[in-house]
Amino acid sequence: MCRRSSLYVAVPFTEEDWALLDPDQRRVLHKEVKEENCGIMDAPRRRAQMLRGSNMTQ
Repeated sequence: MCRRSSLYVAVPFTEEDWALLDPDQRRVLHKEVKEENCGIMDAPRRRAQMLRGSNMTQ
């Protein structure tokens, strides 16, 4: 689960678009968008860890 919760990323979806999805599709879409956002937001931390690790081996 994503540790950062202070930033929300909006996905433009009209009410008409949303109404075309069944509940399972809505849940899957919500989960996929949330996971992608968490990955994007966590990338700087992973990059910093990677750089610290490469500095330790030199």
